[in-house]
Amino acid sequence: MSRFKITGESRRDGETVSLNERPQLASDLVLPMLTEGVWAEVEVAGELLRLFSEQNAQGIQASVYSVNTRTWIAPSEPVDDIEQGKDRAEELAKAYLKTVGSLSLPPLKWKESRAR
Repeated sequence: MSRFKITGESRRDGETVSLNERPQLASDLVLPMLTEGVWAEVEVAGELLRLFSEQNAQGIQASVYSVNTRTWIAPSEPVDDIEQGKDRAEELAKAYLKTVGSLSLPPLKWKESRAR
């Protein structure tokens, strides 16, 4: 591993620092995974679902998660904006509930997702 002397950035005068070490906080380099979004939780006849419409590092996406089975009913699907994502997640949840027992999706209460 190459080593060099950093002038003005070392922790002590004349300290040798490896190329892999940078004297800065790691939190300065971390980009937030979630920048904005909304989610809703609904339980219908024992089926507990979480619907998401979020903007993250991969773009704006809609998805539906089954809490009971701990699986994604509808993995992240790209959408144009948060509102379209809410509509798409709702469509996916309705289709899933219809297939598991002709169930209807009640009105949703969307909540803001936590952002960094």
